[in-house]
Amino acid sequence: MPGPKGWPLIGSLLDYSRFGRFSFERMHVAKRENLAVYGKIYKEKMGQHIVNLFDPADIETVYRAEGKYPVRPVMPLIAVASKRDKEPMGFGSLNGEPWWRVRRAVQQSMMPPGAAHVYLPVQNQVADDFVRLLSRKLDEGSGKLEEDITKLLTKYAMEAFGAVCFNVRIGCLEPLIPPDSDAYRVIASVNNMFEAIQKTNFAFPWYAIYRTQLYRQFLEATKTCQRVAQTYVDEALRSDEEVEDDGKKVKGKNFLQTLVDNNSERLTNDEMVQLTIDLFTAGIDSTAYALSFCLYNLAKNVDKQDRLLSEIDSLLDRTSCPPVTPEVLNRMQYLKACVRESFRLNFPIEGGPMRQLSADLVLSDYLVPKGTLVWLNFQTMCLLEENFEQADRYLPERWMKGEGDTLRPTNNFFMLPFGYGSRMCIGRRFAEQETWLALIKILQRFRLQLDVDASEHRPIGMINRIFTMPDANIPLKFIPR
Repeated sequence: MPGPKGWPLIGSLLDYSRFGRFSFERMHVAKRENLAVYGKIYKEKMGQHIVNLFDPADIETVYRAEGKYPVRPVMPLIAVASKRDKEPMGFGSLNGEPWWRVRRAVQQSMMPPGAAHVYLPVQNQVADDFVRLLSRKLDEGSGKLEEDITKLLTKYAMEAFGAVCFNVRIGCLEPLIPPDSDAYRVIASVNNMFEAIQKTNFAFPWYAIYRTQLYRQFLEATKTCQRVAQTYVDEALRSDEEVEDDGKKVKGKNFLQTLVDNNSERLTNDEMVQLTIDLFTAGIDSTAYALSFCLYNLAKNVDKQDRLLSEIDSLLDRTSCPPVTPEVLNRMQYLKACVRESFRLNFPIEGGPMRQLSADLVLSDYLVPKGTLVWLNFQTMCLLEENFEQADRYLPERWMKGEGDTLRPTNNFFMLPFGYGSRMCIGRRFAEQETWLALIKILQRFRLQLDVDASEHRPIGMINRIFTMPDANIPLKFIPR
């Protein structure tokens, strides 16, 4: 199988160091170049051999051969921290029977399309508060924000997930967040945690020999998130009140309590707590970054923004701004197309998911043995003209039935931002709902524009820190309607 030659033992890791031409933060640049040189399947040694896949037929083969227990490789830093310092292994890092027990227990409560609807009332409140925060942060004359939009969206995502997971308003949307507050600590810790994971993912594992700075950064950030979340968990478990939702009594006013009440699979208390904490921490950056790119793409493409606003106005009164209901969300097809097209241009996770093969597979005429790591490179595939007509353009219409049939491939395995099968992202419904709500509320109140003073700016690119984030502050203007 072709691929970069590399060096003994370390393979091509030097190519991603300060001495090389690539970087771990922009691995998608290397993927694009290697694809052009080696083709749609190539191997690369990065501590161990990884087979990179760019053909949807191969990706479909991998997914359909996963069996009952798909194996997702554990990130090295997490594995070391779990073994050495007994840090709890999050749900996303579990494999085998331990993973399946948790997955089976939450399958019906988290994965169906309407699973997150019960949380719409509190998510509506958070989205309304976020729009009010935007108004306070605006310079009225210019429409410019006094704070980077991605940082503000991080606060929104944390507040929204906190409200869902624990039924607690953490306070992230206050005009000033005290440095000693839970909100401030968790925002900083989540960023430090994912930064440490990303920077050590393919680097030489010095942290396994001694506690490096990045290892200590990860450990401190993890413990802070656990400690803060545990205080909310304790309060959530003490509360078993019923809440009113559209005239119906709904048992469980928060996600954790819902897990407790519906625990037919008999998960342990620790497993339920850890799953709730995982949903809380993993959803913050991923949702904030995805929303940042959505706003950027809509600001660059005013005609698409106008069409989306027209859809919103046809279903919701802009003057009174009533709460968004499940029925309204179900009818907003262009909204969902806008988000999906933004996922295509700015794929939300680094490259795409990885799998460890549980059986020998033939991929692009090569026999790839059991145990091999394969990387499913959706991020690169989504940007290729051979896969998507006018691939460099933001065209939500490509996802509208009857409109964009020639603009998208018929094979669904070209783009799966939330994964596929039993290891599909369990937080998908919650993250999607928070994204849709934010876009609706923002567009009802503001017209998005790129800052005319920065009209010559280079396009916003991508940085990979597990989740894909903008590589610069987005020069947005929010013009009140």
